[in-house]
Amino acid sequence: MSGSEAVIPFNYTEPQKVYSGRKTATRRTKTYGAKAGMKMRAVFRSYNIVDLQITAVYNQKLEDMSEEDAEREGYGCLHAFKAAWVEIHPQQGWDPEQNVWVIEWKKPK
Repeated sequence: MSGSEAVIPFNYTEPQKVYSGRKTATRRTKTYGAKAGMKMRAVFRSYNIVDLQITAVYNQKLEDMSEEDAEREGYGCLHAFKAAWVEIHPQQGWDPEQNVWVIEWKKPK
């Protein structure tokens, strides 16, 4: 990873959402060094890679998520996002007070 690129792993359910443009944000417990203006390399099982442009990185409590935030995550509603979060983070579960990092991006033209 260079100083101008963040490499962020995604699980196997996410590639189609990113490729189609339905997913334009991710919430994580760490930033992976991402900063606005950097290139993002989204890695799916270490072989499918998409280069994206990071547009924003900020901290947010899970309880502050909106329906629109869930849609940017590639889910139809906040309830679906919560269910996915609990599946991905079974030991943490859904803690509304948990601070997470939000990384937003767009596809380069």
